[in-house]
Parts: sequence; structure tokens; C-alpha cells
Amino acid sequence: MTFDPIGDSETRGYLRNVARTKDSKIVRQMEHASFTTGLDTAFAKLASQKQLSYGDVLDTHKTLFGAVYPWAGQDRLTTAPRLVVSKGNDRSKISFAYPQDSGDFQRRNVLDLLTKLALGLIQIVSLLQIEP
Repeated sequence: MTFDPIGDSETRGYLRNVARTKDSKIVRQMEHASFTTGLDTAFAKLASQKQLSYGDVLDTHKTLFGAVYPWAGQDRLTTAPRLVVSKGNDRSKISFAYPQDSGDFQRRNVLDLLTKLALGLIQIVSLLQIEP
């Protein structure tokens, strides 16, 4: 079974991607191409900011995944206000990424969260063997 947190991949494609494809291999290829194409721009935009904000996080998401997902770079309270992302099956289900966390995100230490995002990007880059 394909991970389908929105629940409409049969009619709108996996995570409502622009190609409307349900094929996870194609979606991964699209994500990879979008991410690698936008990486330099995302790093340059982030490096040019004196202070990072929640808007910068949204802009980075749009830069990296906007070619795949029309909703990339939008706040989850707007795009999926009731969606709680979870992992595992019914017996070992772990919920995370609650929609209300999106609003809390703006009030938290954005620098700390962006540091975690940057570390995650570095890990992804190393896994993809891309030179930053």
C-alpha cells in the first residue's frame, strides 16, 4: 500500500503532484530532479539572509519542491489543516507533524529549526552524492 496521507492519490496523484502520477518511482525521480535543480538557489537565498524566518523555510520548500507539488511553500494550516502525518501500521502507529505545529513553528526558535533543516539537507545531499 502506498503512503497516502491526503487520501486522494487515486484521483489526484501521489501527494497531488503536478503530473498527477501514482507511480512512486516517477514521483521520486521528479522530487530528485526538483531538489537537485533548486539546491543552489535555496542555499544562496538562505545564505543571503541576515536573519532567517518562517517565510524563509516556506520559500526554501517551494524552491526545492515547487516543480513537483503545487502546494510546496505553503503553510500546512492552509493546505492540510486536518492532516496528521503518521508512520507505521495500526499496532505501531506513531503520529507526528500535527497541523497545529505549523503555527507553533513561527513562535519557536526559527534558527534552531533551520539548523535542523540545514543538517537534514546536508544528509540528503550526501546520500545523493551531490556537491553543494
